[in-house]
Amino acid sequence: MKRKILLYSDCFTFGGSEYVAVNILKSKTLQNDFDLFFAYRYHEEYQCYLDKIFTTEEQKKFFPLKLFSNDDFFYFLNRKIKNNIIRYFCKFPFYLLDTLGVYYSLNRRIFNSLLNSRGFDLIHINNGGYPAAKTCLQLAICAHRYNIKNILQINNRAVPCQFNKLDKTVQESVTFFLTATEYAKQELALNRHFDLAKITTLYNAVDIPIISTPAKEVRKLLNIDLDSFVLIEVALLQERKGQIQLLQSLLFLKENNPKLFSKIRLILIGNGENEKKIRDFIKENKLNDKVFMLGYKMDYANYINAADLVLLPSTKDEDMPLTILSSMALSKPIISTNIAGIPEEVVDGYNGYLVNPDTKTFSADLGKCIEKVHDNISSLGINSYERYTTYFTRDIYDNKLKQLYYLALMR
Repeated sequence: MKRKILLYSDCFTFGGSEYVAVNILKSKTLQNDFDLFFAYRYHEEYQCYLDKIFTTEEQKKFFPLKLFSNDDFFYFLNRKIKNNIIRYFCKFPFYLLDTLGVYYSLNRRIFNSLLNSRGFDLIHINNGGYPAAKTCLQLAICAHRYNIKNILQINNRAVPCQFNKLDKTVQESVTFFLTATEYAKQELALNRHFDLAKITTLYNAVDIPIISTPAKEVRKLLNIDLDSFVLIEVALLQERKGQIQLLQSLLFLKENNPKLFSKIRLILIGNGENEKKIRDFIKENKLNDKVFMLGYKMDYANYINAADLVLLPSTKDEDMPLTILSSMALSKPIISTNIAGIPEEVVDGYNGYLVNPDTKTFSADLGKCIEKVHDNISSLGINSYERYTTYFTRDIYDNKLKQLYYLALMR
């Protein structure tokens, strides 16, 4: 009989961390050895994404949990209320409920009900950063009380903090911590003082994306000339993702390299709370004919394939972005930043270029890197694919994760 593995995730946006979970659930390598189940904090928008990715039959092994959390409500308030004082007073009663442990008590009952009768052998908890979603930590503690082995995956950096009572309980409860980069591993040990022996690094991975619409067709649909130099960023529209700085780099090129600027077209894929600010910047700087804001696209790989260069100028809160891996699998050169685990994906000067986001010249440096890629695009793209096949394929990831599951079960 196959061992039962429960994957759990709690996120109010469907970003890179959630696609890590999707890839695990769809892995044939893991399905051959284990019986995979999925539990998640239910909310309507998240469920819509799942319905697009998984069939009704596949979702028979899913457990949508109506857990108590402030995340969705606070995310809504942050988007709708710009006045900090009004926002604070709206949030305060809910902060109080959380601080007093009301949510924890209610969620513990829900987790106890889930674990009490299902016979799970191992729980793989897919968290954003650390501490990130509190329900992820609660589930790890609950699993330990039921003597269920569990892996807590950290998909971002750990926030610095003194080692506290909660951290102590989490460390005692978790069988293994899993990070996607060596950077995140060291940060978890340094910032939260967790035992390095309990932390394992496994690079994220992606399949080579399936291209359903040829590059020429995509460009034709967008009315982009075939000889245009097409840039793309696929990311949530958030301050930390650097869309404004990317747009500023176009203004740098307009001033310093008008010939290249005339050829450039930029595709932005994603949604988020910074959309209005980005649209306003485009309008104010007369970039409307240069920039295509397409919103969220399930088939984003078609647009990456139609582009010449992929950019992710993130300023913080990254680990190992899957967008970069998908782009490497499609032989695209990358421009990104030298933060977190990104230098473990992109080797500066080999398959792209890395920029320091903490300088006054950040946007200008992005512009200069765009110039360098334009002059050396072929070899950078070839190197991207070579690096992808060496480190970041799904076969490598799935087999290493399978080994980790067996190791955890034997503990």
